Amino acid sequence: MDKVSLNINMELPIVELANLYRNNRSKLARVGLDSGLEDVPHRVIATNAVFAPWACDTGFRDLFEKVRSNTLVDQYCLHELWSLAGQLANVPGDVIEVGTWKGGSGCLIASRFRREGINLTTYLCDTFNGVVKAGEKDTFYKNGEHADSTVEDVENLAESLDVRSSIKILKGVFPDDTARELENHKFRLCHVDVDTYQGSKEITEWVWPRLNIGGAIIYDDCGSRNCPGVSRFVQEQIDHTDRFTIYNLNGHAITMKTG
Repeated sequence: MDKVSLNINMELPIVELANLYRNNRSKLARVGLDSGLEDVPHRVIATNAVFAPWACDTGFRDLFEKVRSNTLVDQYCLHELWSLAGQLANVPGDVIEVGTWKGGSGCLIASRFRREGINLTTYLCDTFNGVVKAGEKDTFYKNGEHADSTVEDVENLAESLDVRSSIKILKGVFPDDTARELENHKFRLCHVDVDTYQGSKEITEWVWPRLNIGGAIIYDDCGSRNCPGVSRFVQEQIDHTDRFTIYNLNGHAITMKTG
């Protein structure tokens, strides 16, 4: 790892701290982090981007305050889900989220489609027993993490946001236990937040033939230090000719179906 001395005084006024960050971006970008996988390099990411559209999106801000305690997804990724859901208004199909925890991100997506006046079902899938299918490509998760959620958590949030009638909760491992209920469905959006290589792979293989042209799969935690397996799986999508895949520096990867 590169040795970088920034002499940061955490008592600095916030504007001065921001300027210190700005002036030391090139040094920060040289700091390496161990991912546990040789072919998945990690670095401190320090970009020039400062545009923050979520800050002035009043519809999103209001909803974010209502869902933030029910999600582990940050506001940057949540706003991207909110925005992409709006842009998929003209693509046919339902929505599926695998790895819903307490329902924050899934109910946010359902709320966006309700706001657009689109009648669809958002399927929220979770074991409610924590992470599954962690393997050798996953260097942090060992299975069972994030087991502190219940179906009732999701239902209560959905009720409070007036989207209970447009969501359906599927409890169990997906696709192993619950995919049979959706065999004949088509989708416009799939949000994958399962933290592991194998889980991401199996969900993608199941949903891809059911994803309509122009639809999207969004992978959460791509780029996260805790989820190098997700990053590796996303990289494997790059050479497919029936899709294009973008790694967003906010920790999302987006795959759009083109053929």
